[in-house]
Amino acid sequence: REWVDKKMQQHPDVGLVFSGAGVGAYIAGDHRRAVQLAERGVELDGSPVALIMLAQAYGYAGEKEKVLPLLEKAASAGTYVCPYESAAAYLSIDDTERAMGLLDEAVAKRSNCVIFLRNDPRLKPIRQHPHYQVLLHRVGLDDLAVASYRK
Repeated sequence: REWVDKKMQQHPDVGLVFSGAGVGAYIAGDHRRAVQLAERGVELDGSPVALIMLAQAYGYAGEKEKVLPLLEKAASAGTYVCPYESAAAYLSIDDTERAMGLLDEAVAKRSNCVIFLRNDPRLKPIRQHPHYQVLLHRVGLDDLAVASYRK
C-alpha cells in the first residue's frame, strides 16, 4: 500500500494509477477505499478500462446494481474493451457464465492480461469450473506446463 500511495502522489493526474490502486484495495478487502480510488480513476481518465475497474469495485463492495450500466458504458465507447477485466467485473456480480465467455474471448484475442489467469485472486470463484482448466491449458499455465518451466 505504501508503494501505491507513493505512485498516486507522484502521478496525481493519471487516472489509471488510481484505478489500478482500486483493484489492489478490493483484493485486499478494503472495499470503501477501492470505490473511492476507482471513482477518482474515472474522474481523471474516463476510459473503458477505468469504467470496468470501477464496475469491479462496486461489484465487490456489494453495489451490484451499478456494475452493468458501467460495463455497458465501457462497451459503447467505441474503443477496445479488455475482455479479461470485463470478466472480473462479471464475476463481481456472480455471473460466472458471462465471465467464462469473456475469458475465452481474452484468450482468443491474446489479451496481455491472461498472464494473470492462474493466480489472479479475482478469479477464485471459477477455479473449480471445468472450463477454467481448459483456459489454463490453452495459455500454457496449467500444472503440467508450469512444472516444465525452468526455474
